Amino acid sequence: MGQGYVGFPIMETNSLVQEAWDGTVEWTFSEWENHPTRGWVARMQRDTQREGNPVGYHAPGQDPVQPGNTLVLAHADEMRPAISERALLNDIIYEIDWDGNTLFEWNPLDHFDEFGFDLEAQAEIYATGGDWLHTTSMSRLGENRHYSGDTRFHPMNMIIGSATAGFIAIIDHQTGTVVWRVGPDYSPGMPEADLGPLINMHHAHMVPAGLPGEGNVLVFDNGWKSGYGGPTGGISKYTRDHSRVVEFDPQSLQIVWDYDPAKGDPLPNSLRGTGSAQRLPNGNTLITSGMQGLLLEVTPAKQVVWEYYNSYATIFRLIYRAYRVPPEWLPVNPAGYALWE
Repeated sequence: MGQGYVGFPIMETNSLVQEAWDGTVEWTFSEWENHPTRGWVARMQRDTQREGNPVGYHAPGQDPVQPGNTLVLAHADEMRPAISERALLNDIIYEIDWDGNTLFEWNPLDHFDEFGFDLEAQAEIYATGGDWLHTTSMSRLGENRHYSGDTRFHPMNMIIGSATAGFIAIIDHQTGTVVWRVGPDYSPGMPEADLGPLINMHHAHMVPAGLPGEGNVLVFDNGWKSGYGGPTGGISKYTRDHSRVVEFDPQSLQIVWDYDPAKGDPLPNSLRGTGSAQRLPNGNTLITSGMQGLLLEVTPAKQVVWEYYNSYATIFRLIYRAYRVPPEWLPVNPAGYALWE
């Protein structure tokens, strides 16, 4: 837990650290911003991705590169009088090489007009400022079936999800332009209307090549409330009292698969907390229902085949995001057995 310049309580890290399985530090980075009270810090929040693997979880033939570049989602404190009269806690994407040199930075405030905010939403952001996007995920697209005929889906392009504003966007890796977006408007007649509002979402990403559903967008859609310009003010344009997992085609915006309590699928309400969904090589999906500390693996037919409750805490069970780790990513002991066997 850190403290921003303008007084925001923020969840972020001072340093990025990569450790070997035996605890040896292999790489560390903290030289992105010289904070007035904490010194040099990385300010990473929620997501970081290593070159070679677009999403951070196992995909066939896509292992992290070492040494490799690192893509980081970070915080920054800014004043932009044209956008808000109040201080903004902004979400920055930057990339560094193995030696810690900054290769590029992307600032969403420079692309404010590309996010589809109507006049009511703009007025709400202007009046409230603060954590205006609350970006909860960031990753590369990676190789995908859409790119051959549509440059919006270049493998190096980045996909982000805004829990507060209620949209998913793809950012061109060279220009920084928003080239694809669903939300924040889900009104009847809009292309994303049948998809339904994505509310307070987490872990929006493209399913990597080599996995069932590759090229689709998979997201843990928390529910609760999000979207600026609601009738009661604040982020209340859209509300829903349950969480769901949604997989959809990014071109047609049609739902390919979902796991939704409204359709009878058992999933506790994660709501304003957190959650994630990982596509597994066997076609199943590993779901993290964060506030309950619940992990469950479900088949394409929505049968629960495995579940786990976090029993290491009696009150606060939160699990932000969980991944299934393949055996080949684990170390091997002298007897030739992976350590988990």
